[in-house]
Amino acid sequence: MDLRVVNRTAAFVFTLGDSFFGTVVAHVTGPDAARYRFTSALPVPVFKALVPALLPLVDDAASGAS
Repeated sequence: MDLRVVNRTAAFVFTLGDSFFGTVVAHVTGPDAARYRFTSALPVPVFKALVPALLPLVDDAASGAS
């Protein structure tokens, strides 16, 4: 049986404090998807890499700064 891969998708939903939430999505579509192997955990290291840039926003919101 031949399998035809049409896409690969992985998603991670997060909240930061009381004011911030979002989704990190990795998506590959079309014939290129067959060349990629990843699990739904892939966006987690991407999110971890973004945390240093996001934390000042969370800290400012918590302190009431605009």
